[in-house]
This record gives sequence, structure tokens and C-alpha cells, in this order.
Amino acid sequence: MKVLLNILACLVLLGLSGCDSYEYSRAEIESIRNDLDELSAGIGEVKNQEDRNGDGKPDFFIEHDGVYMYELYDRDFDGEVDESWKFDSDLNIVSGRVDENLDGILETEYFYKDYSLDKILSDTNGNKISDVYTKLDRGVIVYSEKYYINAKNSKIGKVEYSFGYPVGPEVLVDTTISEAQFESERK
Repeated sequence: MKVLLNILACLVLLGLSGCDSYEYSRAEIESIRNDLDELSAGIGEVKNQEDRNGDGKPDFFIEHDGVYMYELYDRDFDGEVDESWKFDSDLNIVSGRVDENLDGILETEYFYKDYSLDKILSDTNGNKISDVYTKLDRGVIVYSEKYYINAKNSKIGKVEYSFGYPVGPEVLVDTTISEAQFESERK
């Protein structure tokens, strides 16, 4: 932020020095620089964490890995991350992981494409493999599939949607693929 303010000060000074109607003295230029320095000092540094509920413990974090920025949230203030959102260098959302039921496991993954929600994968049976897949088109649900496991055989249930509303009952089909294959084919 301070760099931006210094650039602004330079642009202001360059613009002012080109004016024929008024010449600024060195003292006036120094005074403007000092004012801008005080302004930038008052803004402070960007916070990487925040205590949103006032309990003295941070529950919102921003992390960078050199390529992506992550926003991490502790929604229920138990000290564990309940949401993790990933952004690219232009601050466009790429994906997210959410602990929907606040059990300590980030079981639901959100994937974005062309600035809108594209697909959702969720582990509803707690085995760390996604068994529900939801496909969206510009944020509107198109269909959803669920992988069912039982002792005899496995099935995939599918519900089609139109304008975000179901258009019929769930259709179940037998499958020979594993739950891990179901997940990997949809990621």
C-alpha cells in the first residue's frame, strides 16, 4: 500500500511540475510528500488473520503459497478450519473446501470455472471419498449423482434438473466402478 501511495505522490508531483500557472517550491513538495507518508502510515499493513467474534483467538486467516491465495474460516470458533477458499493471482475464486456439518472434516469441494460454480463433490458417508457429485452450468444445477454401496452391488443414482429444479425421480443404475473411480472420473 505504501508503494502505491509513493507512486501516487510521484504522479502528483510530476503533474504539478508540468503546470505553467504555478510553480511549487521544494518546501511545498516536501510537505506534500510528508502528508502522503503520514497517510500511508495510518493505513497500516494488511492483516493476515482476524478475530471475528472477539474471543482473542483468530478465526479468519489469509495465506499465500506463491501462486494462490487462500481464505480460511473457523465458522464455529472451535479452532479448526471449516472453510478454505482458493483464489488465483487475479483474485478469481478457483475452488473451495467446506466442512458443511462442522464435524472437523472438509468433506465438500466446490470447483469454479469461468467465474461461476461448475461442480460440487461431497463425501456424505465419511470415508474420505466423494460419493455425491453435482454438475452446474453457470451456477445453476444441471444434474446430481450419488454413489450407493451395499453388500451385493453398487449403484449410481442420478437426478436431472431444469432451471435448478428436479424434473423427475432419481434413476438408479447398477455399476461396476468403485467409489474412488466415481470420484476420480468427476474431478
